[in-house]
Amino acid sequence: LWRQLDRRAAADELVASYRRALALDQASPQLLQGEVFVFVPGWLYRSDSSTGADLARQARLLASHGARVIHVNTDENGTVEANAARVVGEVRFAAAASRRVTLVSASKGGAEVALALSSLAHAGELDAVQAWVNIGGTLRGTRLADLALSWPACWFVQVAVLKDGSFDALRSLASAASAERAAALLRPARVRVINLIGVPLSGQVSERARVGYRL
Repeated sequence: LWRQLDRRAAADELVASYRRALALDQASPQLLQGEVFVFVPGWLYRSDSSTGADLARQARLLASHGARVIHVNTDENGTVEANAARVVGEVRFAAAASRRVTLVSASKGGAEVALALSSLAHAGELDAVQAWVNIGGTLRGTRLADLALSWPACWFVQVAVLKDGSFDALRSLASAASAERAAALLRPARVRVINLIGVPLSGQVSERARVGYRL
């Protein structure tokens, strides 16, 4: 799988540009001056920052190159629908300040951005949005949410994972609910979407992530 993907990527100008940019270790500190990035974090990004779902490291890197980074203050265990409304508000705020806005989302944040972009497209408010970088987005939900909502897994999840005891976020990430939501989305054609999906080998998976990886 990886060999096939890499072979196709070699002919992709976007990938080539990305690799050239990575090679510029001494890039200008103002390389991204005027660019605005709206960051939408993943599930439980406050409770456990070690997952990287808060996108803090990426925000620091972009800021060091002159970009302005706006963090959407989402409810870390809120529903996709409620958080999408917050994303809409921040995109409107960013668009008022810049005509070059890029959205970046992680995991559950991907579903929230997809719904927000659909709402903005319906309202004709996407002129300033140039791209969306979707990192491992759960656009059609995840079977892990289905499992977490079932008995007896739900008991363990409530005790060991959920700080507020609410299953609302997981219900909005369930595969059936997510597929229904995704089918109704208006996909804006003019916004460039870049999907980043990790393809780890078993030896690259940490002990902590191994249970979820096996599932």
